[in-house]
Amino acid sequence: MNKIYLIGIVVIAAIVIGFVSLSWDMDNINPPNNSSCNYGQLNYYFRSDCSHCIRISRDGSLEKLEELGVKVNKFEVVEWGMYSIWATPTFEFGGQRISGYRTFDQLKELLGC
Repeated sequence: MNKIYLIGIVVIAAIVIGFVSLSWDMDNINPPNNSSCNYGQLNYYFRSDCSHCIRISRDGSLEKLEELGVKVNKFEVVEWGMYSIWATPTFEFGGQRISGYRTFDQLKELLGC
């Protein structure tokens, strides 16, 4: 009888550990929005030879957004059409894409910060 209880405890422990592990993995896939902005994530598409992209890099706009809690994902567009991008810089958030240079204040407004 003791063996049955021991096996039952081991099975229950394995199930609990599995659920905790799965929950932890899901948190890493979809991190909580710790941003004070309406959109906590921004995809930024750039080219290394894009003058406006270089300007954005130098003025620190993306870093300032990250300080507000926005997760900025950067994607380099090596050739036109990659990621379906035909102009840079391009900003993607909330299912919409906006191309062209934007100041930090303009980005904040777009993201609802």
